[in-house]
Amino acid sequence: MPFGGARVADFLLFNPAFPRPVYLCIHEVETALAELKSRYQLRGGNDISEALDQLRSILAARSIDEILGTGLHEFVDFLQRYLIVITDRLAATFFGYSPTGEMQPAGIDGWPLEPEPEMPS
Repeated sequence: MPFGGARVADFLLFNPAFPRPVYLCIHEVETALAELKSRYQLRGGNDISEALDQLRSILAARSIDEILGTGLHEFVDFLQRYLIVITDRLAATFFGYSPTGEMQPAGIDGWPLEPEPEMPS
């Protein structure tokens, strides 16, 4: 059976047999965040957990055919922008860095996970 573009994209994004599908990586970040918070009694990060859950839901709700239909490149760009926002928020919450690299107090209130990247339709 030949490997077409749709099967390869599906494998890379969703297949749990592949060591680093996007879906599995998001789950691993959720698990690590929960462990960080529980093991070290850290506060903060609830908005990050919610954003990761939302991203996982977005992935679960879309088939590879829908993603390819709206544009694989656009969808991967959306994933990258979304993950950059999550990374910036993790850096600010747990390491005191803003997206620009300036020091910020950890656990900033009022710095939302916005702007949330617009998902391709």
